Amino acid sequence: MSTLQEVKEALAKTSEFLISSQLEDGTWDGAVRSDARATAFFLNTVRNTGRSSDKSIPKLEAFLKQEQLDCGGWEKWPGSGPNVDVTLVCALSLESCTSDDGVAAREGARQWLVNQKPPELDSFWLGYLALNGHLAWSETPHLSVRIVGHPNWVRPNIFDFSFLRLAVVATSIIQAIELKHVPDKVAKTHLPETPNTKAFKSWIKDWITDHTKRRSSPLEIISKIVRAVEAVFPSQKQFERAVNFLLQHQEDDGSFFSSVHMTSIAVVALHKLDSKLFEPQIQAGLQALRAWHRNERNGLSQQFTDSTTWDTILFLDLLQRIDGSRSKQNVERPRNYLIENQNFHRGDWFKRVDVAAGGAWCFQRVGKWYPDCDTTAFASLALLSHRDEVCRNASLEGAKWLVSMQCSNGGWASWDRNDRNWMKIPNGGPWFARDLPAVDITSRAILLLRRLLLDCDDLDEQLCKKFQRALASGAAWVENQEVQGKWYGSWFTHYLYGTSHALEMFRELGHARNSDTTIGWLRSIVNQDGGFGEAPDSGPENGYVAAPSTPFHTACGLLCLCFCGSADTAIAHSAANWLLENQDPEGTWTNNDFFAAGVPGLWYSNFSNTPTYFAAKSLHVYKKEREKMNC
Repeated sequence: MSTLQEVKEALAKTSEFLISSQLEDGTWDGAVRSDARATAFFLNTVRNTGRSSDKSIPKLEAFLKQEQLDCGGWEKWPGSGPNVDVTLVCALSLESCTSDDGVAAREGARQWLVNQKPPELDSFWLGYLALNGHLAWSETPHLSVRIVGHPNWVRPNIFDFSFLRLAVVATSIIQAIELKHVPDKVAKTHLPETPNTKAFKSWIKDWITDHTKRRSSPLEIISKIVRAVEAVFPSQKQFERAVNFLLQHQEDDGSFFSSVHMTSIAVVALHKLDSKLFEPQIQAGLQALRAWHRNERNGLSQQFTDSTTWDTILFLDLLQRIDGSRSKQNVERPRNYLIENQNFHRGDWFKRVDVAAGGAWCFQRVGKWYPDCDTTAFASLALLSHRDEVCRNASLEGAKWLVSMQCSNGGWASWDRNDRNWMKIPNGGPWFARDLPAVDITSRAILLLRRLLLDCDDLDEQLCKKFQRALASGAAWVENQEVQGKWYGSWFTHYLYGTSHALEMFRELGHARNSDTTIGWLRSIVNQDGGFGEAPDSGPENGYVAAPSTPFHTACGLLCLCFCGSADTAIAHSAANWLLENQDPEGTWTNNDFFAAGVPGLWYSNFSNTPTYFAAKSLHVYKKEREKMNC
């Protein structure tokens, strides 16, 4: 069993790291790793905008070659093996490469791909093939620019597409431009002639032909009708409205939705629209993506986003937990950063809520259009711990916004509320993700409401009742999501994370929920080394999938045990020992897997500071529970 002194020493090392790694403005900013597609999307963007001379290209191609498996494919996450979707995105991004690394990676990818079954030719792939010249835009599902002008009561309207609306608008603009001058049914492609070119072109052609033979969906019939009508009755006014919508949503750093995915398609749309007129916006978008480049051992990688505000909230909360009196300045600077970055802009969320202003936070350093509920709840909780009037008011504004974002079933999603159940897109594919309520977000929102109700005796009576109703319906929703003692968490993998948050919420509310069942499950999945692990496969498989122990998952397992009242058990002691033994020399913890879900079930990543937060938090909670028992 680990001694409490050993735990205190480990947390002291973490505290030293927090102070030494803090940036000048009080923030923390860790690396964001994901699969090779993020780098490929940037390469595809610079080439689709006529910037093949970009000086970063050879280094990015070198990184892709470095990440490529010996078979020629790329992985979705470390250890998952070659994946057709990831490999095809990379291969297409390398079609016009010139560096030796790029050519070698491209040829290896083609050679592997032609022996694989193609992926489902869904809406993402139809659009991506058209964007890269392998398919005519007339052969893709039609997205009309008119959708931007639909009022809220018309179905569908642009706000029915949740966080995908920027991609929908950008694609509709590209289609409107391209369909004016596409004379051929089959698009022209220009692949460099190499030994693998003919086989690869034939593989893509057969893939498309097979899809064409089998397609007869209502969506395709509707697409043809709408396309024909718009050819006869074009609307310049609606086209301009779509362009203005896209321009309006560019963030202050030049990105769109603060992600490589949305920024890439938006920048390409502006280039195709008028590369000279919109050169400032295009350059700003590309520069935003370059700001997320990371130097690697043998090249340059593309992060798909940054995590500055998230990291800052995590480490502010952690510093307050484990060493709140150590350095007033180290706590005040991140606190001031959060207060200054509270977002009162009326983003797209405003179309479906009943509040006049925001009071929210975005995950990234820069962002005003898409604040998210999870970051807002977490920031509000961290500020509430300061117990001064400015922080309390900021927390209160965050809570008001959160309550307005609560879905009608009681849960909270990320960026939207009441994502439309009727919004089923035939052949939409996994990229056509929906923003549904999540146990992890809902549990954190309830923690905030509970603490506000306990700590703020002077709350307005009407607001107090509103918070109480939101708390009750949210807790009931979380309770109903339990399946055999565990809960699914959406944004980190998956059952250990979700269960730890649900149990923390129930503990905060004063009662445990099926703790015996949960402990039984934890005992059944603990690894022989005493730690816990979980594979990203838990998402697509809709069930827990075991994996080697990691700091993040072991921390979640230890938190589950502590919140179940089982801190003084052999399994909890073993988990704590595993964390102590696997702490890095500088006081951090490192996960080498992809434990964060960019798109649950599809896109996974690694936010490098997150494991340190959860590992240290779990040891701090474990220590406090042990101290209570010894009193």
